[in-house]
Formats: sequence, C-alpha cells, structure tokens
Amino acid sequence: MERLILKVLLKNYTKMARFVERIFHVPVMLRELIDFFFFAPRELMRKYFSKKPIMIDIEEVPEIFVDTTAGGGGHLFSLINYYQKIFPKKFKNAIFIGLDIDKDAVHYLEEKRKKFGINNLFIYWENYVNIRKLFAEIYFPQKPCRILFDLGVSFHQVKIPERGFSFDNEGIIDMRFDQVSQRKSALDIIRESNLERMERILREFGEEAKAKKIAKKIFQKKREIKTTYDLKSLILSISGKKSVSRVFQALRIAVNNELENLKIGLEEAFLLLKNKGRLAVITYHSLEDRIVKEFFNYCEKEGKGRVLTPKPVTSSLEEIKNNLAARSGKLRVFLKYEKI
Repeated sequence: MERLILKVLLKNYTKMARFVERIFHVPVMLRELIDFFFFAPRELMRKYFSKKPIMIDIEEVPEIFVDTTAGGGGHLFSLINYYQKIFPKKFKNAIFIGLDIDKDAVHYLEEKRKKFGINNLFIYWENYVNIRKLFAEIYFPQKPCRILFDLGVSFHQVKIPERGFSFDNEGIIDMRFDQVSQRKSALDIIRESNLERMERILREFGEEAKAKKIAKKIFQKKREIKTTYDLKSLILSISGKKSVSRVFQALRIAVNNELENLKIGLEEAFLLLKNKGRLAVITYHSLEDRIVKEFFNYCEKEGKGRVLTPKPVTSSLEEIKNNLAARSGKLRVFLKYEKI
C-alpha cells in the first residue's frame, strides 16, 4: 500500500496536480495526509508510532471528502487524483467538497474544476464555522468520511501586496481572508484599538515578549501607519525580524478571529463527521496546535474516538528542503469512533 501511494504521488502526478502546486500553493504533508486518510489505524501506528499499538482496526474506502480551507486546491485536487488512480471503479460515487472564505480561492477552484471536468467536485464560498449549516442548506443527506483543515496562509495570499499579509511586500495593511463580507481590516484594528487592547493582541496572539513596548509605539504612531512597510519599519526600530513576524501574525489572527473560529469549526466539523470518519488538521503555530490538541484529547476522554497522532506528524527534511513553508507544519488526526 505504501509503495503504491508513493508511486502515485511522486511518479504519476497529473498536470492538474502540478499546475495547482506551481501557481497557487504547495500542499504541505500531502503524502502523510494521504496515509492518514486511507491507511487502516493499525497500519498507521506501525508506520508512524510503532510503540503505540491500537486495537481499533477499520478498513474502509472513504467516499465523501471535505477540505474546509481549500485554497488553491493542492490537497483537494491531489486527493481526487489519488482516488482516481487507486479506486477507479468507485470514483464516480465519491464526492469532493471544497470550502474557502477567500473569494479569490473560490474563483480559482471553480476555474480548475471546469477545466478538468470534475463533476463530483463541489466548491462553496463559506467559512468553515458554518460547515453543518452548509450541509443542511444544500440538502446533502450523507455525512463526510474525511474532513481536512489546513490553517496556513496560502502563497497566493502572501504574494499579492494588496492583501497585506506579508511584510516583504509593501501594501495596505489588510489581512482579511474574506475581503468581500468582512468589514474591518488589520489597519482598522490598529487605528481603533486603545493601548491596552493592542498590547493584549500582540501578547496573546503573537506571543511577543516586547508586546508592551511595540504596542505603545504602534498606538503613538497609528495615524501615520498606512502600509506594511510602515509597520515593519516601526517594529524594527524596537526589535528584530522575529518580532515583525509575530506582530503580523497577531494582527492577522485578530482581524480574522482565527482562534475562536477554529474552536467553533472543529466542533461543527466533528458533529458533522460520519462515525468511523477522520478529522485532520494542519497547524502552523503553537496557538492553533494547542487548540487542536486539547480538542482531540477531550473527544478521546469523552469516549468519542481515538487520537491517531499521539505526537503531531511533521514534514520530512526532504519536503522542508523543497518547501520552507512546511517546516512549521504539524498534522494531527482524530478517528471518530462512537459506539452506537
């Protein structure tokens, strides 16, 4: 099974998968995700956690997949590609669903879906906190077998200056994932926050040691700050480049309400997930990872299933060499197994 997966992923990648990677975003830990979505639990423990035996042994072919943060479709299209090759007779009955809060991503995914003629792929512009509501509204009777959250910012979002996510490009300090229905930008947060709130944002969401000092400077200069370069220069006058990353992260989390949305999204996804289904989450910083870890541990203690990743799975050195964005990624997976 492992050799077959490796062959499909590394040797038989279609033009579709390569196109998605090159243009929009490189999917992180794709091979590991395929393993955790298709291997039986016992096989997974043998491969990844040999000292952690598991008694549950479920072998089934999942048929309904949801990518709640579809982005450029790197994971989604690769799952479709893999499924076509490994389960060709079952493919017409499989359903793939992609959600994203970013309208740019939704337009991109729709173009690719039409281009490749994938009739069993459905794309929705939606926040993952509304995943159960969406399934109710589209009158979809079946529950998904596999649900993925990939919480990273896409290369597409970072490379466009107007989106304001990156301090390497000069642009308006926007940072909204949803530029259509989301009213306030990160610049609005800067302009409207009092000193206490700004310090709290930097300390809680950026885990910034110099939060008080940087917050005071931002508060004093908030009317003069207009672009990402203005903010970057201000931070560098006080601290180093790591502080710049932490401050940008903190503002992004604040403007998108990311941590609260993640808590809600995990609960909603778990309730929607089919029994014996799997929920996979890829995080990129400790705040997200802590929320996922605590949620999975709680579900296991409540007898709702098993954590399939006693420790988070991380990218291989080879992957990190080819994609530096993968170095901070952590994959955690939960098997829903409620006895009915």
